[in-house]
Amino acid sequence: LIDLTSGEVVDSSQAHEGSIRCATMKPNLKGMLTGGADNVVKFWEFKTSSTNGAKKLKMIKSLQMKDEITTLKYSPD
Repeated sequence: LIDLTSGEVVDSSQAHEGSIRCATMKPNLKGMLTGGADNVVKFWEFKTSSTNGAKKLKMIKSLQMKDEITTLKYSPD
């Protein structure tokens, strides 16, 4: 997770076994999806630490698919 204003890495995680092929933000900007060469879609939420305000990613769900994930998009509803 990179702060685009400062360029600082604020959090990192071993998100996928292979490379990440795509990512998309939730419409409410409170999370994101990632898809990878490992055939997994992961659902993430952004969390803010109550002690120091640091931003973190928390995986809340994953879906194993039968093929590599090359594109993702949230439905507007």
